[in-house]
Amino acid sequence: MEADTEPPVIEDVQVVEVTDRTATIAWTVSSDATGWVEYGLDTNYGFISDYPSTLVNQQVTLANLQPDTTCHFRIVARDVAGNPATTGDFTFTTAPLDVTPLMFRSVIFSELTDTSVRVAWETDEPATTQIEYGTTTSYGDTTPLDPTLSITHTQVISGLLPGTTYHLRLLGQDLNGNASASEDFAGRGDGGDLGLGGEGGQDVAGHGRLGGAGG
Repeated sequence: MEADTEPPVIEDVQVVEVTDRTATIAWTVSSDATGWVEYGLDTNYGFISDYPSTLVNQQVTLANLQPDTTCHFRIVARDVAGNPATTGDFTFTTAPLDVTPLMFRSVIFSELTDTSVRVAWETDEPATTQIEYGTTTSYGDTTPLDPTLSITHTQVISGLLPGTTYHLRLLGQDLNGNASASEDFAGRGDGGDLGLGGEGGQDVAGHGRLGGAGG
């Protein structure tokens, strides 16, 4: 039997999506071949992507890129017989650095007792989780920082004094280090509603009472 010396065919190379830190590259390749991306700041490349998880229609996301930077890339493929194929050079430019502050929304207060409250909320992009609280808008106390980047957040504030008015605001920091704080929320332990203490508004999906000394 004659040896297979036909190289795989790489087609339809596309830059599907670009952010300030990532780029998603897609292409098609012969069904018996696996491709990957070589990329870098020039045509020497220097970095290699992970392998795609599917055959034929293949796609990978390049991460940890620098904002507002032009990158070069090419697709390399090899079939089961070991025949290689390489495309020409392509480029893309990452988006400028994201400096947009976080948006806090869908804030819900639950599991209210005379000394604690659970607070849940969402952010419009992945961010860390923390709450700042105290008896004035100077706050003074914080919950433990959860450094995990997530769009859904939940923390419990405990050790509160019944019958005492408390203020709180939500804190978060995104991947680019943009730190943001929500509007002020205020509630008291004598049955006062927990609502926005400042002007303007966040998207508040639920309210409750902070404490229960007054029922």
